Amino acid sequence: MAQNQREATFQAITSVLENSGVSFNPGEDVKSVITSDHKKKVREILITGLKDGSITSSTEFAGKMTSDVDYSKYCSGLISNWIKKDPRLNGNVKHQSSSGSGKSVSRVGNGDSQVKELRKLLKATAGTDSEQEVQEALNSRLEELKVEKTSKAKSSIVAESVPENLRHLV
Repeated sequence: MAQNQREATFQAITSVLENSGVSFNPGEDVKSVITSDHKKKVREILITGLKDGSITSSTEFAGKMTSDVDYSKYCSGLISNWIKKDPRLNGNVKHQSSSGSGKSVSRVGNGDSQVKELRKLLKATAGTDSEQEVQEALNSRLEELKVEKTSKAKSSIVAESVPENLRHLV
């Protein structure tokens, strides 16, 4: 049975480090011990596994990989991704996407014109006395949208299909 990409990346990293004589215990932050040479060896292992089918990939993926360069780029991203996201490799830290500014990224309200304008205004008022007021208005609007989303989800539930003891939640 083929390994998933997360497990294959973890296994390749730990194997390469062990074979290099580097001490690493799952749950520690691997960034402090892994080198570019280690990553190169991990990348080679992953490329081989993806090509021979011992690592799972979608048929869409296979159609996009036309050269070793494509595989190398993909596997470099795979390594970086799992070093950030896998708690066995990142020091048991829950990964949180960021916008580059270090702030958490929320997709709530992305389609809402009021939220878009409030976000622009927030940037324009950064560091001023008005910043807090704009932030509160933005937070309020985002909460409104969350409530709307929740009520829409509930309205799409067919109450008759829900067990009777839970129907009061619909």
